[in-house]
Amino acid sequence: MKHILLAVTLALGASSAWGQLSSYGRLDVVGLPRPEVIDPRPVTAERAPSSPPVYVRVRPGEEKHWKRNCSLYKACNVPVYFVRDDWYHSVYEPRYRQRALDEASERADAEARATRATRTNDEERERVMTERAATRPTARPGTRP
Repeated sequence: MKHILLAVTLALGASSAWGQLSSYGRLDVVGLPRPEVIDPRPVTAERAPSSPPVYVRVRPGEEKHWKRNCSLYKACNVPVYFVRDDWYHSVYEPRYRQRALDEASERADAEARATRATRTNDEERERVMTERAATRPTARPGTRP
């Protein structure tokens, strides 16, 4: 149980990946409904090669001066959609939390399976050694084995 709680805590609070809860930056929106954005047209601070747009959550007002703030998010040369905070809190956060819990649960299950497999292998090894010891001929006193 301690391992599961630790995994959930790490998944929810200690992640530094994109989409860390209660943070600002790029969001991984794969598998989510289309994000609600502030402006329907992507914004680019610098001329960019054709690349797919990214979704970014920024502090209030930073989108107004994107050319000045884009370097904070390492997104100056990519088209950007600014995600609305209400969508972030009502859609993204709950799904992100659930995904983190599912991944932590899967890791804990995999660890438990590995532990059971190791224990089973150890028990089987012990059983074979015991059988070998029982079937090994014993030397009679005064004779060579």
